Amino acid sequence: MVKYLFKILSLTFLFSCITTTFLLFIFQSMRPLTHNRMRCDMSGIVYGIGIGLIIFLTIGCLSIFFNLKKKIRKNIFYSVSSFFLVPSIITILSIIYMGDFSESIKEYSAMFIPFFSILTYFFLRFRKSKFISSKKIIV
Repeated sequence: MVKYLFKILSLTFLFSCITTTFLLFIFQSMRPLTHNRMRCDMSGIVYGIGIGLIIFLTIGCLSIFFNLKKKIRKNIFYSVSSFFLVPSIITILSIIYMGDFSESIKEYSAMFIPFFSILTYFFLRFRKSKFISSKKIIV
């Protein structure tokens, strides 16, 4: 089961990094050439911020290993909390601290929506897996 949870973390990180980079590339290429060129051309920094946020969200997802305990694995509320509570807090805090939400809503959505959609997919697969109904933990 530890391997399965580690696989969930790894695949979530990998797919969300690829999707975030692709979406940010599309959003950056859709901007007009004169957009924000007066001050400095730091358009590439958004890729670093995106990957950095995905790393922090993945580190926040380490709490999914709490599902190794039977009490947390059997209770749907605890299981959802172990998957989504810390990444949700990281998302809210990063949106608050980065500011200027109205101008960069596309970039924020390209960073957070792929991660949470992929994590939701893996959470639903985890809940339907044989590990939930088994009485013995397979390590």
